[in-house]
Amino acid sequence: MSNQAITAYLEDLARSLADMDRYEARDILTETESHLHARAGQGRLDETLSDMGTPQAYAARFRGEPGAASPARLPVLAASGVLVLLAFFMAGVAVIDFLVPSFGLWTNSQTGSVVLGLASPSPTSAAREVWSDWLAMASLGVCLVFAGLGGVLARNAFASGDAGSPA
Repeated sequence: MSNQAITAYLEDLARSLADMDRYEARDILTETESHLHARAGQGRLDETLSDMGTPQAYAARFRGEPGAASPARLPVLAASGVLVLLAFFMAGVAVIDFLVPSFGLWTNSQTGSVVLGLASPSPTSAAREVWSDWLAMASLGVCLVFAGLGGVLARNAFASGDAGSPA
């Protein structure tokens, strides 16, 4: 009886997973079959099937509920978070550039170095500020781009079943 129950459950589960990626569905079916056989060997198959619910409900767990951060969406959400953090960094650069005159993007033609930060070069130094008047504006522009991209990625990850497709 237990093999028939397992087979019937797996067949219904396979139908419920038919719209998923076939490799992912195959992995789910293989893991589920292994789990069910192990529980049947312990005499706990009925309890396990009851805990798992219907094959349709069990399959829905792997798709994630609307608005849930399923494992497939996590890389997109991580990228979104990085873009938003970079947006905050660029906003900070813009604010500091407005408030502190010696803050900027500095280059030294003799050493080939480039520094973003505070500098007070001597008149004989080869260090020169680059983008002196434009650094704050460029930083704000990049901030807006990063924030916008991060927001679009996050919205799409939550609004759609596929992490990278538009909502």
